Amino acid sequence: MMGSLMFTITFGGCFGALRNMFVGIVLAILLLQITAGVLGLLFSEKVQERTEQLMMKAIVRYRDDQDLENVIDFVQKKFKCCGVDSLDWSKNMYFNASDQNPSLEAYGVPFSCCIRLKNEILICMMSLASVQLRQIRSVQEKKRKRNRSDNFCCNRKS
Repeated sequence: MMGSLMFTITFGGCFGALRNMFVGIVLAILLLQITAGVLGLLFSEKVQERTEQLMMKAIVRYRDDQDLENVIDFVQKKFKCCGVDSLDWSKNMYFNASDQNPSLEAYGVPFSCCIRLKNEILICMMSLASVQLRQIRSVQEKKRKRNRSDNFCCNRKS
């Protein structure tokens, strides 16, 4: 009985001492996050440039590291993009667009570059041309919708 009471009092004292230290650690982490956010805003161009450089390095090593491949695929699906610029994947040895490239993926892009539209069956030939064609069609569709809404508004006013 006396042992359990001593244990409870001692444990409570240790917890109280750690709680103050824990609050200090949480505050320090919060201040570091705020500082990182402010620095990110102040140097946003530099951050974007550095991020693009890191992505280009990652694209070059795409098939060499499974974890890196999963991260790039996730980012491309999440943001509906295909690399950093339009010709990034030609810098990867597997997707390189050259006649000397024996890879079956030559002249192509990863499957994560393909975008599934609602109510559409996804057929992706993994070629850069098909990705660019899809982007052109998307822009054309947006223009058509904008023209329809402009006409609708004009007809509505008259």
